[in-house]
Amino acid sequence: MRAVILAGGLGLRLRPYTTVIPKPLVPIGDRPVLEHIIRSLARCGIEQIDLCVSHLGQLISAYLTNADLPPEVQLRFHWESEPLGTAGALAMIPDLEGTFIVMNGDVLTTLDYRKLLAAHREQDAALTVAMHSNEVHVDLGVIESEGGLVFNYIEKPTLHYEVSMGIYVYDERALGWLPDGPCQFPELVTRLLEAGERVAACQSDADWYDIGTLNEYERAAADVERFPDKYGMEPLRFPPSPERRRDGAPHADAPLNYPRRRRGDTLRAAVKRALDVVVAVLSLAVLLPLLVLIAVLVVLDSPGPVFYRAERAGFRGRPLRMLKFRKMYGDARGVALTVTGDERLTRLGAWLVRTKLDELPQLWHVLRGEMSLVGPRPESPCHVDRVRPDYHEILEVRPGLTGYSQLAFAQEVSILDPNDPQCHYLSALLPQKVALDRLYASRFGTRRDVKILIATIATLVLRQPVAVDRTTGALSLRRRSARSAEPESAARQEAALAAAAWMPAPAVAPAANAPAEPS
Repeated sequence: MRAVILAGGLGLRLRPYTTVIPKPLVPIGDRPVLEHIIRSLARCGIEQIDLCVSHLGQLISAYLTNADLPPEVQLRFHWESEPLGTAGALAMIPDLEGTFIVMNGDVLTTLDYRKLLAAHREQDAALTVAMHSNEVHVDLGVIESEGGLVFNYIEKPTLHYEVSMGIYVYDERALGWLPDGPCQFPELVTRLLEAGERVAACQSDADWYDIGTLNEYERAAADVERFPDKYGMEPLRFPPSPERRRDGAPHADAPLNYPRRRRGDTLRAAVKRALDVVVAVLSLAVLLPLLVLIAVLVVLDSPGPVFYRAERAGFRGRPLRMLKFRKMYGDARGVALTVTGDERLTRLGAWLVRTKLDELPQLWHVLRGEMSLVGPRPESPCHVDRVRPDYHEILEVRPGLTGYSQLAFAQEVSILDPNDPQCHYLSALLPQKVALDRLYASRFGTRRDVKILIATIATLVLRQPVAVDRTTGALSLRRRSARSAEPESAARQEAALAAAAWMPAPAVAPAANAPAEPS
């Protein structure tokens, strides 16, 4: 079975956000609305999907080409050189035969497409329109008059209409009534009716959202977040954490604490995701030669794989196998933390640690929606379990390549105590990182992200350390200390003192033969 998705619209009603990202890539939950559509079609047995693209179509193609879609689905892209309309675009698709589905690329629904196809065949129609009951609330008094005289007055009525869901089933004979050039769907319906063809309507009570306005987008995002299983998404794997007892352990019967969502958070998250997709696509394209060069150098420098995957707690607690360039020898063992003079590092690995270039493969996670450019640093699951109540709020935000904790501890290698890095990290550094990541999760926004990205450039390119205010998140250039005596010890002492007020319980160090590649 075959389907056509119309994804070439300009998204005028969602501007200015659709000036940088096409509306079909607007995220709903963990994935763009277009991916929701493709997955729902696949669940109903659709194996070939044609996409009509135009506005920012390169981003759509780049995302879907790299997305983890059902393997049985074949995608074909068709480019509109000029706007052809919601019906005229079908004329440029070759070999459209038999019965097929056509739908807009901004529709989120739980509609069973198999039932829609069955209804179409039962009516022997040239065209079937899926329709949904819709209410329109009029906030004014409605006057009905004739000849200047009022014969009825209705106060704030609610009007009921049957509206198109933007989902249709075509028989190939309907294509014969398309004119040359642009044609909108209502014009095609009129042509079919005038020709005596059968146009059927299929009533549906499925959940349905037209992602065309900010209000509908907010409603759709809230529904997916509340009932992910309806849309083929997995529920949260990381359970909400209860409150702690005085000794730091969680109450078994304590009420669950969900982070309070601010008005506009859904929209801010959508804008953030849109920028992630755009920057990730452009960055991967520009940095591809560098990525290939580093991969070759990793292989030449020491035997072993090019990449290392670090197990991390990802967005909403889902397991994240985070990609990094390998920077240690293949047989390295020990704690998964890097310290000054670490003998497990290869020659290239030491340089990758200093420049942070080992993190570049994580742009792939950004493109897939598993990470963001800016966000909390993804932490090891065993560390998350130690402070799980604090991490519930943090995991509601996608982890980032850079962020408050990454900037504040950019020199973590030189801060850690080489004699016992694991204990020092858990007692002194981790509590501060958690505090900074919670601060970011509570007040993320586009302007703040831009400031963090600029500070990251200052840190990596200009080698200029950046200070992060632990209360407000304000960023400032850190003054280099004139003292040279035992700078590492002083830094560790400062970190330990800052964390002493709320030091967690001692941790069990990992086995000495555990894989050593650090975060």
